[in-house]
Amino acid sequence: MSHGEGLSPNGDVNRRGGEVLPDGMSSSLMAAAHELKSPLVLIRQLAFAAGDDGHSDDERARLLNQLTLVADRGLRLTTDLTRTAHLEDSLFATEPINAQQVCERIVKELAPLYEQYGRVIKLEAPRRSGSIVLAHRELLASVIYHFADNALHYGDDTGPVRVFLRPRPSVGRLQIHVRDHGPRLSLSDWRAARAASKGLPTRPHASGLGLMIAEQFSHAMGGSIGLTRHRDGATFYVELPLSEQLSLL
Repeated sequence: MSHGEGLSPNGDVNRRGGEVLPDGMSSSLMAAAHELKSPLVLIRQLAFAAGDDGHSDDERARLLNQLTLVADRGLRLTTDLTRTAHLEDSLFATEPINAQQVCERIVKELAPLYEQYGRVIKLEAPRRSGSIVLAHRELLASVIYHFADNALHYGDDTGPVRVFLRPRPSVGRLQIHVRDHGPRLSLSDWRAARAASKGLPTRPHASGLGLMIAEQFSHAMGGSIGLTRHRDGATFYVELPLSEQLSLL
């Protein structure tokens, strides 16, 4: 065994500057590499295409806009990965947040990227009042973003991706749902993806990294994530405590 290698409890070799990597961390790093490879390859392709003299000004503007959108996606992923590494060291205080407004922001932010792929994402009006939750604004936005990003890249185009709120006042909770249309997800794959220990066989381009981030961020806010399986797709949701106070914004 060369210098800088070590054996994990199950006999696998992991590396990190002479330290033994925990199995979960090794899997997460592999998932991160997998997830970041796609936007980096696409950015390279778009950059070459935008530099082609054969494109009209409108075509070049479209390519540059798509390049920016893809770069923003990669940047958000790396930012959220950095946050997961410091969740225990940082103070992410919760406060009363209007969940509907956070959803509106994410849907508006993702709409141009969806349009580039010929897809649609829409936010449905809540059926009942009560959308103020105890949460951290940026962590909550990231959870919704990763659910919607998963729906964009790993669903199909049979219907729009729907974002909607479901208050549960009887138990003092609120669920934020992202419904996609795509391959059915098994419970075993769902459990593995939440830990980013493997990708999703029924969604081959997915590493599960976004679900792992959503899981950690929801726990940091005192919430949880869940899955409702459908024959034609899945609904991912985050559940958070309702607040009896008014949102600060």
